Amino acid sequence: MEFPYSLKEITHTFQYQLNPNEAKFLTLKLWIPLKKENSVSSQIKLLHSYPLILFSHGYLGAASQSLFLTHFLTKNGYIVAAPEHTDGLFYNPYQPIKFFNVKKPISAFAEERLKDMKAALDELLELNQNPRSELFGLISENAIGTAGHSLGGWTAVGISGGSQNYSDHRIKAGLFLAPFIKDYTPNDFKRIHIPQMHMVGEMDQDNLKSFLRFILREKKLPRKTAYDQTNPPKFFLMIKNGNHFTFTDWTCLFYRNLSTCQMKNPKAQTILGYSLLFFDTFLKQKDKARQGLLQNNANLLHYEYEL
Repeated sequence: MEFPYSLKEITHTFQYQLNPNEAKFLTLKLWIPLKKENSVSSQIKLLHSYPLILFSHGYLGAASQSLFLTHFLTKNGYIVAAPEHTDGLFYNPYQPIKFFNVKKPISAFAEERLKDMKAALDELLELNQNPRSELFGLISENAIGTAGHSLGGWTAVGISGGSQNYSDHRIKAGLFLAPFIKDYTPNDFKRIHIPQMHMVGEMDQDNLKSFLRFILREKKLPRKTAYDQTNPPKFFLMIKNGNHFTFTDWTCLFYRNLSTCQMKNPKAQTILGYSLLFFDTFLKQKDKARQGLLQNNANLLHYEYEL
């Protein structure tokens, strides 16, 4: 698979004021496109700045949990930045992870994630203006999107408009991967006015109930609720034979490397293809991508959209 760019990974740690009495150190994983030295194709438009996508990992996940996706987007001309949230598997290996109580509002446990995302965006845009920064001038500040998986999907929904307190007007497009939507209301979803894509797996609900039954007490997880309640343009995709973890690198577990998975795994190809078409349409304003976005795919059990 040929890509217009290679990539560079950077780890950046900074401090922000979590609340009036507490400062927090937050680590970001960043993947930055690098121009290929020998690229002479007239079809490749080399950019001086790139759209930015903020990625939020799932509960007990990590910033690097979905490299098959984040690397793919970067090699197609996107800067991707992912915070290591406090509930992540590798946030503090010296202390046991505290499981959240779903009988309480998710925001009581996960509000810090929304603060992380806003602080990360503030930090990145400040670095974009700093001539001494490695990111100086690389971010296209009017082309910022978000993506998130599971509880990271909850986080991405919140900063896209779902949270009244943390909605961020700088976010222009949202990709929600098997989003955990507990405690959001129809009115919350109706506040989302940016283009959005909702992806779920065919076996997502059964997979969650069996794997996380000690956490989740709900009998149903109506993941299409967010799509049904939000405003167009919006897209809903159900990956055939996909489960809750198809959107992580688990989907590439039995492949030699990520590149092989990206080329040969039909579920991965479907996720990558539609994700890129979505962001190319709404962050890069590519008409050809918009046309491709309206095409169905044999690896989708269900696909619908409203423009």
